[in-house]
Amino acid sequence: MRIKHIPVMLIAICAPAFVSAQVNSTSQDIEGLSWKKGLTAQGGGVSFENTFYKGNDSIVNRDPYAFYLTGHLNLNACGVEIPLSFAYSNTSKTYLQSFNRFQIAPKYKWAQLYIGSNSMMFSKYTLAGHQFTGVGAVLTPRNWEISAMYGELNKAVEYDSRKENLNSAAYRRMGYGMKVGYAKNGDEVSAIFFHAKDDKNSLDNPVPDSANLHPQENTAIQIGGKKTLFKNFYVQAEYAISIYNSELRDSLMGNE
Repeated sequence: MRIKHIPVMLIAICAPAFVSAQVNSTSQDIEGLSWKKGLTAQGGGVSFENTFYKGNDSIVNRDPYAFYLTGHLNLNACGVEIPLSFAYSNTSKTYLQSFNRFQIAPKYKWAQLYIGSNSMMFSKYTLAGHQFTGVGAVLTPRNWEISAMYGELNKAVEYDSRKENLNSAAYRRMGYGMKVGYAKNGDEVSAIFFHAKDDKNSLDNPVPDSANLHPQENTAIQIGGKKTLFKNFYVQAEYAISIYNSELRDSLMGNE
Protein backbone atom coordinates (compact mmCIF):
# COMPACT_ATOMS: atom_id res chain seq x y z
CA MET A 1 0.00 0.00 0.00
CA ARG A 2 1.30 3.41 -0.92
CA ILE A 3 -0.14 6.43 0.83
CA LYS A 4 1.02 9.78 -0.47
CA HIS A 5 0.45 13.21 1.04
CA ILE A 6 0.57 15.80 -1.72
CA PRO A 7 0.34 19.41 -0.49
CA VAL A 8 -0.43 22.12 -3.01
CA MET A 9 -0.32 25.84 -2.38
CA LEU A 10 -1.30 28.61 -4.75
CA ILE A 11 -1.00 32.36 -4.26
CA ALA A 12 -2.17 34.67 -7.01
CA ILE A 13 -2.74 38.34 -7.68
CA CYS A 14 -5.37 38.86 -10.32
CA ALA A 15 -8.09 41.05 -11.65
CA PRO A 16 -11.53 40.76 -10.00
CA ALA A 17 -13.31 37.42 -10.33
CA PHE A 18 -15.81 35.29 -8.51
CA VAL A 19 -14.96 31.91 -6.99
CA SER A 20 -17.91 29.58 -6.58
CA ALA A 21 -19.06 26.04 -7.14
CA GLN A 22 -20.41 25.53 -10.62
CA VAL A 23 -22.73 22.90 -12.02
CA ASN A 24 -23.19 22.33 -15.72
CA SER A 25 -26.92 21.97 -15.89
CA THR A 26 -30.13 23.78 -16.74
CA SER A 27 -32.09 24.96 -13.70
CA GLN A 28 -35.51 26.37 -12.92
CA ASP A 29 -37.07 28.55 -10.24
CA ILE A 30 -40.33 27.40 -8.66
CA GLU A 31 -41.24 30.61 -6.83
CA GLY A 32 -44.04 31.20 -9.35
CA LEU A 33 -45.92 28.09 -8.28
CA SER A 34 -49.56 27.94 -9.42
CA TRP A 35 -51.72 24.82 -9.45
CA LYS A 36 -53.98 26.34 -12.13
CA LYS A 37 -51.28 26.14 -14.81
CA GLY A 38 -51.33 22.34 -14.88
CA LEU A 39 -48.80 20.36 -16.93
CA THR A 40 -47.67 21.56 -20.35
CA ALA A 41 -44.85 20.76 -22.76
CA GLN A 42 -42.94 23.83 -23.93
CA GLY A 43 -40.70 22.20 -26.48
CA GLY A 44 -38.14 19.49 -27.02
CA GLY A 45 -36.44 17.32 -29.55
CA VAL A 46 -34.95 13.91 -30.31
CA SER A 47 -31.84 13.02 -32.28
CA PHE A 48 -30.71 9.59 -33.53
CA GLU A 49 -27.27 9.05 -35.08
CA ASN A 50 -25.53 6.00 -36.53
CA THR A 51 -21.84 5.43 -37.12
CA PHE A 52 -20.13 2.60 -39.00
CA TYR A 53 -16.44 1.81 -38.79
CA LYS A 54 -14.10 -0.57 -40.56
CA GLY A 55 -10.32 -0.51 -40.44
CA ASN A 56 -7.16 -2.61 -40.22
CA ASP A 57 -5.33 -0.56 -37.59
CA SER A 58 -4.72 -2.86 -34.59
CA ILE A 59 -4.23 0.13 -32.30
CA VAL A 60 -7.73 1.45 -32.92
CA ASN A 61 -10.18 -0.91 -31.24
CA ARG A 62 -13.82 0.06 -31.51
CA ASP A 63 -17.19 -1.44 -32.32
CA PRO A 64 -18.03 -1.56 -36.03
CA TYR A 65 -21.47 -0.07 -35.36
CA ALA A 66 -22.59 2.51 -32.81
CA PHE A 67 -25.76 4.51 -32.33
CA TYR A 68 -26.49 7.58 -30.22
CA LEU A 69 -29.97 8.58 -29.12
CA THR A 70 -30.33 11.96 -27.41
CA GLY A 71 -33.25 14.16 -26.55
CA HIS A 72 -34.64 16.87 -24.34
CA LEU A 73 -38.08 17.92 -23.18
CA ASN A 74 -39.05 21.14 -21.40
CA LEU A 75 -42.05 20.60 -19.15
CA ASN A 76 -43.94 23.13 -17.06
CA ALA A 77 -45.80 21.70 -14.08
CA CYS A 78 -47.95 24.25 -12.23
CA GLY A 79 -45.52 27.03 -13.12
CA VAL A 80 -42.42 24.97 -12.41
CA GLU A 81 -40.06 24.54 -15.35
CA ILE A 82 -38.68 21.00 -15.45
CA PRO A 83 -36.04 20.52 -18.16
CA LEU A 84 -35.37 16.84 -18.85
CA SER A 85 -32.56 15.51 -20.99
CA PHE A 86 -31.24 12.07 -21.82
CA ALA A 87 -28.62 10.30 -23.92
CA TYR A 88 -28.32 6.62 -24.76
CA SER A 89 -25.72 4.71 -26.75
CA ASN A 90 -24.83 1.06 -27.27
CA THR A 91 -21.16 1.99 -26.59
CA SER A 92 -21.86 2.79 -22.93
CA LYS A 93 -20.37 -0.46 -21.62
CA THR A 94 -16.92 0.24 -23.04
CA TYR A 95 -16.20 3.67 -21.55
CA LEU A 96 -15.52 5.01 -18.07
CA GLN A 97 -18.02 7.82 -18.54
CA SER A 98 -21.39 6.44 -19.52
CA PHE A 99 -23.13 7.81 -22.60
CA ASN A 100 -26.44 6.89 -20.97
CA ARG A 101 -27.52 9.98 -19.05
CA PHE A 102 -30.55 11.55 -17.45
CA GLN A 103 -30.65 14.97 -15.82
CA ILE A 104 -33.14 17.09 -13.85
CA ALA A 105 -32.44 20.23 -11.79
CA PRO A 106 -35.29 21.83 -9.78
CA LYS A 107 -34.67 25.12 -7.92
CA TYR A 108 -36.46 27.00 -5.16
CA LYS A 109 -35.18 30.44 -4.14
CA TRP A 110 -31.52 29.91 -3.06
CA ALA A 111 -31.67 26.09 -3.02
CA GLN A 112 -30.96 24.00 -6.11
CA LEU A 113 -30.96 20.24 -6.51
CA TYR A 114 -29.24 18.20 -9.23
CA ILE A 115 -30.32 14.65 -10.03
CA GLY A 116 -28.82 12.40 -12.69
CA SER A 117 -25.68 13.05 -14.73
CA ASN A 118 -24.02 16.34 -13.80
CA SER A 119 -20.62 17.94 -13.29
CA MET A 120 -19.59 20.24 -10.47
CA MET A 121 -16.59 22.49 -9.86
CA PHE A 122 -15.37 22.79 -6.28
CA SER A 123 -11.88 23.98 -7.29
CA LYS A 124 -9.04 23.16 -9.69
CA TYR A 125 -7.90 20.36 -7.40
CA THR A 126 -11.16 18.87 -6.12
CA LEU A 127 -13.93 17.62 -8.40
CA ALA A 128 -12.79 19.93 -11.17
CA GLY A 129 -15.71 19.55 -13.56
CA HIS A 130 -15.68 15.74 -13.40
CA GLN A 131 -18.92 14.17 -14.57
CA PHE A 132 -20.75 12.04 -12.02
CA THR A 133 -24.07 10.24 -11.82
CA GLY A 134 -25.91 10.84 -8.57
CA VAL A 135 -27.19 13.83 -6.62
CA GLY A 136 -25.85 17.28 -5.86
CA ALA A 137 -27.05 20.44 -4.20
CA VAL A 138 -26.05 24.10 -4.05
CA LEU A 139 -27.37 26.38 -1.28
CA THR A 140 -26.68 30.13 -1.46
CA PRO A 141 -28.42 31.85 1.49
CA ARG A 142 -27.22 35.44 1.73
CA ASN A 143 -23.40 35.46 1.74
CA TRP A 144 -23.01 31.72 2.12
CA GLU A 145 -22.47 29.05 -0.47
CA ILE A 146 -22.79 25.39 0.49
CA SER A 147 -22.28 22.73 -2.17
CA ALA A 148 -22.40 18.96 -1.81
CA MET A 149 -22.47 15.90 -4.06
CA TYR A 150 -22.55 12.12 -3.98
CA GLY A 151 -22.40 9.75 -6.91
CA GLU A 152 -20.59 7.49 -9.31
CA LEU A 153 -17.49 9.08 -10.85
CA ASN A 154 -16.50 6.14 -13.05
CA LYS A 155 -18.50 3.05 -13.86
CA ALA A 156 -17.00 -0.43 -13.85
CA VAL A 157 -15.68 -1.60 -17.23
CA GLU A 158 -15.01 -5.35 -17.44
CA TYR A 159 -11.95 -6.67 -19.22
CA ASP A 160 -12.88 -8.56 -22.38
CA SER A 161 -10.08 -10.50 -24.08
CA ARG A 162 -12.13 -10.72 -27.26
CA LYS A 163 -12.28 -6.93 -27.57
CA GLU A 164 -8.72 -6.41 -26.25
CA ASN A 165 -9.90 -3.53 -24.08
CA LEU A 166 -6.99 -3.78 -21.68
CA ASN A 167 -6.61 -0.01 -21.47
CA SER A 168 -10.33 0.56 -20.89
CA ALA A 169 -10.91 -1.80 -17.96
CA ALA A 170 -11.72 0.07 -14.74
CA TYR A 171 -13.14 -0.34 -11.27
CA ARG A 172 -16.33 1.40 -10.26
CA ARG A 173 -15.46 4.66 -8.48
CA MET A 174 -17.76 6.42 -6.02
CA GLY A 175 -17.21 9.83 -4.51
CA TYR A 176 -18.67 12.46 -2.24
CA GLY A 177 -17.66 15.97 -1.31
CA MET A 178 -18.70 19.27 0.21
CA LYS A 179 -17.69 22.90 -0.10
CA VAL A 180 -18.56 25.66 2.37
CA GLY A 181 -17.77 29.25 1.45
CA TYR A 182 -18.53 32.74 2.69
CA ALA A 183 -18.17 35.91 0.62
CA LYS A 184 -18.74 39.56 1.45
CA ASN A 185 -17.59 42.82 -0.15
CA GLY A 186 -15.30 40.99 -2.53
CA ASP A 187 -13.56 38.96 0.19
CA GLU A 188 -14.00 35.19 0.36
CA VAL A 189 -13.06 32.19 2.47
CA SER A 190 -13.83 28.54 1.71
CA ALA A 191 -13.15 24.98 2.84
CA ILE A 192 -13.47 21.83 0.73
CA PHE A 193 -13.52 18.11 1.47
CA PHE A 194 -13.63 15.44 -1.23
CA HIS A 195 -13.26 11.66 -1.12
CA ALA A 196 -13.24 9.10 -3.93
CA LYS A 197 -12.80 5.34 -3.70
CA ASP A 198 -12.78 2.43 -6.13
CA ASP A 199 -14.91 -0.62 -5.41
CA LYS A 200 -12.38 -3.47 -5.43
CA ASN A 201 -15.22 -6.00 -5.88
CA SER A 202 -16.83 -4.28 -8.86
CA LEU A 203 -15.10 -6.42 -11.52
CA ASP A 204 -16.02 -10.06 -12.15
CA ASN A 205 -13.47 -10.88 -14.85
CA PRO A 206 -9.76 -11.08 -13.88
CA VAL A 207 -7.59 -8.33 -15.38
CA PRO A 208 -4.06 -9.21 -16.60
CA ASP A 209 -1.20 -7.81 -14.53
CA SER A 210 0.05 -6.00 -17.64
CA ALA A 211 -2.89 -3.60 -17.29
CA ASN A 212 -1.40 -2.29 -14.02
CA LEU A 213 -4.94 -1.74 -12.78
CA HIS A 214 -5.35 -1.26 -9.03
CA PRO A 215 -8.35 -0.10 -6.96
CA GLN A 216 -7.41 3.25 -5.49
CA GLU A 217 -8.59 5.80 -2.93
CA ASN A 218 -8.06 9.52 -2.62
CA THR A 219 -9.01 12.18 -0.08
CA ALA A 220 -8.49 15.88 -0.75
CA ILE A 221 -8.84 18.74 1.73
CA GLN A 222 -8.50 22.36 0.71
CA ILE A 223 -8.83 25.76 2.33
CA GLY A 224 -8.63 29.07 0.53
CA GLY A 225 -9.36 32.74 0.68
CA LYS A 226 -9.42 35.92 -1.35
CA LYS A 227 -8.81 39.53 -0.35
CA THR A 228 -9.75 42.41 -2.63
CA LEU A 229 -7.21 45.25 -2.89
CA PHE A 230 -7.75 48.72 -4.37
CA LYS A 231 -11.04 47.62 -6.01
CA ASN A 232 -9.28 46.42 -9.17
CA PHE A 233 -7.05 43.63 -7.85
CA TYR A 234 -7.23 40.79 -5.39
CA VAL A 235 -4.88 38.37 -3.67
CA GLN A 236 -5.96 34.74 -3.57
CA ALA A 237 -4.33 31.86 -1.68
CA GLU A 238 -5.21 28.16 -1.60
CA TYR A 239 -3.70 25.25 0.30
CA ALA A 240 -4.63 21.66 -0.49
CA ILE A 241 -3.61 18.25 0.83
CA SER A 242 -4.20 15.03 -1.11
CA ILE A 243 -3.98 11.64 0.62
CA TYR A 244 -3.63 8.93 -2.01
CA ASN A 245 -3.79 5.15 -1.55
CA SER A 246 -2.66 3.31 -4.68
CA GLU A 247 -3.76 -0.21 -3.69
CA LEU A 248 -6.89 -1.26 -1.78
CA ARG A 249 -6.68 -5.03 -2.25
CA ASP A 250 -5.74 -6.64 1.07
CA SER A 251 -3.75 -9.42 -0.51
CA LEU A 252 -1.28 -6.98 -2.02
CA MET A 253 -1.05 -4.40 0.72
CA GLY A 254 1.92 -6.09 2.33
CA ASN A 255 3.88 -6.13 -0.92
CA GLU A 256 3.64 -2.42 -1.67
